[in-house]
Amino acid sequence: MDKSKLSCVINFITLLFLFLPLSLQAGEEKIGTSSASFLKIGVGARAAAMGQAYCALSDDLFAIYYNPAGLANLKDRQLSYAHNLWFDEITHGFLAFAHPIKDIVLGLGIDYLTMGKAKETTEQNPGGTGREFRIEDDLALFLSISKRIREDLSSGMNIKYIKQGVADETASGFGLDLGLLWQSAPLNLGLTIQNLGEKESNLPFNIKAGLAYKEIENTTFVLDVHLPRDNKISYHLGGEYWIRNILALRAGYNSHLLENSLNNFGLKWLTLGFGVNLKVVQLDAAYLSYGDLGNTYRFSLLSRF
Repeated sequence: MDKSKLSCVINFITLLFLFLPLSLQAGEEKIGTSSASFLKIGVGARAAAMGQAYCALSDDLFAIYYNPAGLANLKDRQLSYAHNLWFDEITHGFLAFAHPIKDIVLGLGIDYLTMGKAKETTEQNPGGTGREFRIEDDLALFLSISKRIREDLSSGMNIKYIKQGVADETASGFGLDLGLLWQSAPLNLGLTIQNLGEKESNLPFNIKAGLAYKEIENTTFVLDVHLPRDNKISYHLGGEYWIRNILALRAGYNSHLLENSLNNFGLKWLTLGFGVNLKVVQLDAAYLSYGDLGNTYRFSLLSRF
């Protein structure tokens, strides 16, 4: 590694450790206290299969969520849809579009979650009134912009409109994501600050730092460290191997502390997945283990045109 790359790595690690004490203190004191928790689920099967260590990779449209600076890598327009087979009747999805215009890339995204319906009960009718109401409906709209600052460095930003509905009550507000991505083959370094907002909105503020390494042909290794305000620090790692640029095999590991669990126990997420690249269309699938809670599956479709 030459001196310039080594200097970038040292500066990156130094910056990470400056944020670390603040995150550790906040995480211990405020586990599970943020609103808009659906913003923490993650989107896209490719990233999920790699342990959601995507901050420094972010080379496709799902960079909107993980690191908007990665949108600067896009050469063509992209359209994507992701769907999570979640627990019970919970539905989570993500739809996005990005378009390169001269030296910038603009993007739009919709992140949504619905929790189905519940029967209405009252003191007079404990068995139910015959009416139903929606338990929760959450929505976030992303407006993204990304620009390459220099050959090896890009920046990006999301402005988000966030709306939550619980039964008959609704609340809305705005949030901001900021990202940087440094790329100097075979190494990428990424930094994302997610969900900046007004104190009253209590969004799930998170700092993500990551690296991606592509020294071996057709193979990528990724590592992320996440420092959320409302939880403990978590570590994410994964890998991807492409066979003839058609079939991708992926695996990852995600150490995460389940919020608001009765025993405050740690979950160790095993993640697996694959992708099929058909040039203009890519299909990805992922399996995630949530320990005692069960397993979930994620699917996503990405089109380039």
